[in-house]
Parts: sequence; structure tokens; C-alpha cells
Amino acid sequence: AGVLGRNDPIPVAMKLTRSYNPKLWATLESLGIGKLAVQAGREREFANLYRASDAARQLNDEEFAAALTFVRASFEAALVFRGEMAKSAASGASKSATNNPTNNAATSAAKGATAATVTTPDAR
Repeated sequence: AGVLGRNDPIPVAMKLTRSYNPKLWATLESLGIGKLAVQAGREREFANLYRASDAARQLNDEEFAAALTFVRASFEAALVFRGEMAKSAASGASKSATNNPTNNAATSAAKGATAATVTTPDAR
């Protein structure tokens, strides 16, 4: 399980298909398969976090439940954080568009760069 978690071929194949055969990927998307493949890939990547950790697989049931509770809360906090970042970026872009329409692209790019540098809770 650890080897599969560290070297999962499915996400690699999906990324290669998207990058090097966009026509095939577009066909899969038009059939609705692309979205399912992306969802399955995301689920595998999430499961691979567990599979790649030898220490996680050695937890007893109580320790695993505690770790899972922490991961769930962390994931939900990350989603809220990303939503707030998206809202502030969108509101910043609309404010700069109304205040200075000639500098909108530069302002948006600067705000995007600032948002991208804030990646840890310590940086807030």
C-alpha cells in the first residue's frame, strides 16, 4: 500500500492525457467521463496521503479516529480559507475595475501574487 501511495500511476496517466492528448481529454469531458475521472483521481490522491504514511497505517483504531477528526477539520478549514481568498480576490478585482479601469490587469495580477504567497496559517 505504501508503494502504491507513493507511486500511484492513475493521476500520472490522467495528467499526461490532459497535457499531451487534449483531444482525447475533450472527448472524455464531452461524454462526462472526464469529470468522473477527475473525481476518482482526487479521491485516490486523498487516499494516497494515508497509503504513503507507514506511521498512519500503524495507528490503532482510537488513534486513527483522532487523526481522521483532525484531518476532517483541517480540510474543512482549508476549504473555508480558499473560499475567503477567492471572495477577497473577486471583490478586489471588482473594486479596482470601478476605481481604475486602465490598471485592472496589473492590480489583479498583484493581488493574485499576494494571495499565492499566503499559504500557511503562520503567514496570516
